[in-house]
Amino acid sequence: MPHPLVRGVAELHAVLDSMPIGGWDGLESTVVRELAKELSRIVARVSAHQIGAARALEESGAAAAAGATSTGAMLADGFGGDRAAGDRMVRTGKALRAATATEEALSNGDISSTQAEVIAGALATLLDDTTEDDRRACEDTLIGDAPRYTMRDFRRRSRRLADAIAPAPEVDAHENTQLENREKAARARSEFWMSDNHDGTVRGGFTIPEHAAEMLRNAIEAISAPRRDHLHDADSMFDRDMDHRHRLGLGFAELCEHLPTDGLPAHGGVGATLLVRFDYDTLARGVAAATLSTGTRLSASATRKLACRLGIIPEVFDGESLPLDHGREKRLFTKAQRQAMETRDGGCVFPGCDRPPSWCETHHANQPFSHGGATNLNDGVLICPRHHHIVHTDGWEMRFHPHDGTPEVRSPGTVNWQRNNRWRP
Repeated sequence: MPHPLVRGVAELHAVLDSMPIGGWDGLESTVVRELAKELSRIVARVSAHQIGAARALEESGAAAAAGATSTGAMLADGFGGDRAAGDRMVRTGKALRAATATEEALSNGDISSTQAEVIAGALATLLDDTTEDDRRACEDTLIGDAPRYTMRDFRRRSRRLADAIAPAPEVDAHENTQLENREKAARARSEFWMSDNHDGTVRGGFTIPEHAAEMLRNAIEAISAPRRDHLHDADSMFDRDMDHRHRLGLGFAELCEHLPTDGLPAHGGVGATLLVRFDYDTLARGVAAATLSTGTRLSASATRKLACRLGIIPEVFDGESLPLDHGREKRLFTKAQRQAMETRDGGCVFPGCDRPPSWCETHHANQPFSHGGATNLNDGVLICPRHHHIVHTDGWEMRFHPHDGTPEVRSPGTVNWQRNNRWRP
């Protein structure tokens, strides 16, 4: 009788042989969508076995015996030639030795291999004196959170791992220390290069700290958003059908062309306007992290340094607020209201949409202005042009959740309200 793993792999091949790749064209889209989800779970389950195999090879010393430079190199030689992927499987296999619940969730198809890597990495940051029960509580919390968030949000969530076991002040300090270490390493790795292509173009690349990249990204996306195409010069070449990278490239070029020389360091002035969600006392002397309007977390020390030289608009929860409500005197939301929406919504509120604030329009959520709706902060949401069109034409409903005020939507004829599950610290 063959080993269960040997028999199982052979049976998997047999099952796949019975599934014609052209068969997808004849299925209803709802069936295809559900099967695609199930295939993602199957991929996760198979990846758990790949990681288990990589770990077994590493621990057996098979690579050295076969004359390979590493287990990752031996795996790459077997199929595909991707040594980096082989090395990553070996590292993940080692990390999951101490995260058995995560490995079980992966083998059940409840999380992906990338989510498993994030969880294992987060567990490694716990303090040495963390009890086994507390460690398991943290692990279970992340396993439960994994399906709710995008990978970007899940990585941010993982840095607050100790929320499950420690009071907020301790977690704040721990997260802030991690962020300061990340920011210090980011500054040490920062670089920029440009090279002339000798054909009228210049190519380049850079590695810069995350908050600086967010400022650059926001500026480029604000310039290149499709809803602004009519504002560009006739010769700007912006076209609604162009691919995303081309659009961003033109936006970057336009940003460079309009850089204000009087704002450069030699002339003094303000470098940028940055919206930061931050408590005033913490800004002055605390250790808790801040949140940019894009969702990026920033250490207290980095925020205080930015406050000295950049135009920061803090959203202070115990101070004097901006005049955000102005009833029906105006149809358009003010700049202050939009900034508040950017912090609250983080981008398009439609479930699953990843469009950032710079791509979004403001929408009267409770009642259209033409039907008597007010232009107040608690009436407006951010929504990208595509979903704005869907909401207006297909009759989607919107509301603010009665308990936490998060915008939610509901499709026609359904009873369940949905929200965009961005992680918010």
